[in-house]
Amino acid sequence: MTDSQFNALYVVHFWAGSVISFLSGFLVTRYGVWNCSLATASALFSGMILFTVGPYCSSTTAAFAVMMVGRLLYGCGYWGNCVVSQQVKSHWFFGRELAVAFAVYNCSFRLGSIIAYPSVGAVVEKFGMQTTMWIVFAIGLVGPVTATIAGWIHLRYAEISMDSFVLEEVRHHTVKSTLGIVRHLTKHYWAVAAFLFFYYGGIMSVMSDFPKFLMEARNMAETQAGLISGIISDMALLSPLLGVFTDRYGWRDVQMVICSTLFLLGLLGLVSISGFNAILYCFIVGLSSAIMGACIWSGVVVVTTPGTVGVAMGLSSAFQTFGAGLFLLIGGFILDAGTDTKSKWLNFFVMGTCAVGVSLIAALAAWYLDSKTPHRPLRSRSSVKPSLVSAEDTMARRDSERDPFISNISSYSCEPEPTLPLIL
Repeated sequence: MTDSQFNALYVVHFWAGSVISFLSGFLVTRYGVWNCSLATASALFSGMILFTVGPYCSSTTAAFAVMMVGRLLYGCGYWGNCVVSQQVKSHWFFGRELAVAFAVYNCSFRLGSIIAYPSVGAVVEKFGMQTTMWIVFAIGLVGPVTATIAGWIHLRYAEISMDSFVLEEVRHHTVKSTLGIVRHLTKHYWAVAAFLFFYYGGIMSVMSDFPKFLMEARNMAETQAGLISGIISDMALLSPLLGVFTDRYGWRDVQMVICSTLFLLGLLGLVSISGFNAILYCFIVGLSSAIMGACIWSGVVVVTTPGTVGVAMGLSSAFQTFGAGLFLLIGGFILDAGTDTKSKWLNFFVMGTCAVGVSLIAALAAWYLDSKTPHRPLRSRSSVKPSLVSAEDTMARRDSERDPFISNISSYSCEPEPTLPLIL
């Protein structure tokens, strides 16, 4: 399998997510969490079973095609369920441990990777690849089952997860009103979305191929390369602790700048310094990823209103997945086109550096826009009772006469922000 074909299994997963994420943002507000949970659970199950039975096809081409379809369906279910769960968390935890909730959710993926990567190799050696795939399928069934259970719980207790006016508002969303929401999202939101697009695209492309870089360019064994690359996922487990800081003090705009800067420094080290320490690089990138997980998704919530957060989350996930798919595809082409090991990996990391550099510009733009907003939504903490942290409120009030739907967006009063403790 070539580098492009290998990356294609990732690309189809993310590009399916870029489409379904945007649609899920509308569908979850229009048809409810329960119905969307059932749909995403069905897609997850169908994708897993197709991917597992794909290798049984008579030809390699047919097997690859079936596995690609399985990845496509799984990507639809996976990213659709991400949007559904984000909608639930944004209402259940707003005014409480919002950043911690998102950080714990994101860490569950990292924890799964930490457990799976070292153990799958040993299982394959003992039972063979096809048996291992059925074992993974059996474990993966936990996903659609828990998605269904979570949707049922929300169906029963949705009345206490959000205010009544929000329930009434989202039940009357239409295609026209959804497009109106997208049209009225402010510069705050688009800066955060641009950050997600370039940062996540850069980090996914680098993380997926970094073990291969260590094996080809640094002549490391596969096991050693996997252990070193796993430091990034290990460091990302710090996100919940950083989420506590975010819930207590806010400062999401500053955290966005810090995580982009750290990632950029790590990539510049690889590009400009021969033999740059791989462990140090993974430590820097892992810390950057942990900070990003603690601030970015709660940042999307605070720059939107409770009634529009579902659409905004879906659009943000679409940017996230499309960025990952695009940069994975470009990275695969760069590695396939190169013949000299050193030059092709240099070009690959230059691509990542450019992507992260743009994410830093987006983070600085979000910081600037936040400083010009009286209520400073990104700087605010989320552990306040629904506050006036929505960056679109001013525009919504201005356009309420032209768009009756927007006039239903409510505003709240804002509590004073805590100050950071002085460190002597």
